[in-house]
Amino acid sequence: MGVIEDVYGDLDTDVDIEEFRAAVEDKVEQMGGLADEETAAMLIAHELQDAEAETIADIEPGMNEVKFLGKVTAIGDLRTFERDGEDAEGRVCNVEIADASGSVRVALWDEMATAAVEELEVGQVLRVMGRPKEGYSGLEVSADKVEPDEDAEVDVQVLDTYRVEDLTLGASDVDLVGKVLDTGSVRTFSRDDGSEGRVSNLTVGDETGRVRVTMWDDKADLAEEFAAGEVVEIGDGYVRERDGDLELHVGDRGTVERVDEDVEYVPETTAIADLEIGQTVDIAGGVIESDPKRTFDRDDGSEGQVRNVRIKDDTGEIRVALWGEKAEGGPRRLRRRSDQGRLAGRPRGVRELALDRLRARRPAGWVGSLRRRLRIRERDGGRRRSHRVRHRNRARRVRLGIRRLRDPYHR
Repeated sequence: MGVIEDVYGDLDTDVDIEEFRAAVEDKVEQMGGLADEETAAMLIAHELQDAEAETIADIEPGMNEVKFLGKVTAIGDLRTFERDGEDAEGRVCNVEIADASGSVRVALWDEMATAAVEELEVGQVLRVMGRPKEGYSGLEVSADKVEPDEDAEVDVQVLDTYRVEDLTLGASDVDLVGKVLDTGSVRTFSRDDGSEGRVSNLTVGDETGRVRVTMWDDKADLAEEFAAGEVVEIGDGYVRERDGDLELHVGDRGTVERVDEDVEYVPETTAIADLEIGQTVDIAGGVIESDPKRTFDRDDGSEGQVRNVRIKDDTGEIRVALWGEKAEGGPRRLRRRSDQGRLAGRPRGVRELALDRLRARRPAGWVGSLRRRLRIRERDGGRRRSHRVRHRNRARRVRLGIRRLRDPYHR
């Protein structure tokens, strides 16, 4: 047995010996005699080993070629297209393949596409060899070779309908039923090619958790058709990651429809003392302070609005910023004593001391009561007084009985 066969014998590969020997001969010729057969065989073996992906999660765009094992979880429709400069019509079929680490879309072309529609079944295990790339909906593999493997087992549950806890990065053709927890407005943005895009968001939840839903372009208007508390079914979505969290995206093929189903969502609240920067949390507590709504100009010239409220539970208190439409309702939007949001930012040298109410007990004959809110802020070691602090001395005089004052907030 020669050196080529020796190197090939140590490989765990689906490439047959004749194909391996031909690749070695090509490598020797490419290197112009700088490598003998043994060196060329080891180089080819190294390339084949690099192409092996232990799991789908190991696949990345830019790899020359990968081989992996997975279970078919969804089969798309057969679509045709015209190739540039050719009369023959092209065919493509997208298949979703998953293992325990995640899922990926595999594009099958021409004869493989036709065979997939006619012969392939959900639940089959396939060995795939192809080229990874960044597709329209994220990572996908353009298949060069696909073979069924009846003996292999892949521990993946094939779902008709997903729950939030079932979502995995890269999953597509996702159908999910959930309760609308929050809605957003449509936003526009400029793409790299100069065209204008549109995007909006919903947050939906079920008994297993919650997820942010991102709707693109023509689907963006759907966010304005639903209200919190309604139940919707999301069809043909795909899962992506943003800031470490999974999101369910809805593109051209996706749908969001109102359905008559009961879905329970009970958030697990986090104690205010346990909050950390960068978390996505649910908190519950009483509103102890509410600031007036403020407006500001964004960089794009549009007008924004924000309102700060302070929430307190048994472990502490925290300021909560309500942006956009949420600023309109102020603390009334917190009527369920629970709200969700992202706590993100940088620690600042700010200490805020808030006294929610200062009540002056009135002696006999006095009319009314005094309620004033005091706020003292310390920033970077210096003291800055808010506009309400000007009432402090007046409040003190009332408490000391120096001056009788009718409460302007008396009802």
